[in-house]
Amino acid sequence: MADFQALNDKYMPVIDTVKEFEPFGAKFVGSELVGEQLHLVAEVPSQVVENRVWDAIKAVDPDFAD
Repeated sequence: MADFQALNDKYMPVIDTVKEFEPFGAKFVGSELVGEQLHLVAEVPSQVVENRVWDAIKAVDPDFAD
């Protein structure tokens, strides 16, 4: 079983990226462990912000393994 806290810590740069855009309408809703994967839930105001979040995800794990 995956360690929720370890994955949450690993993906903290992604969460920080979402929070960086809060003044523009982004919102980090939460995270949950689904099997071996961490699911991050966020609302973003535009495709540009969504692309920045995806860039942050790829910087942490380009293979989307977890």
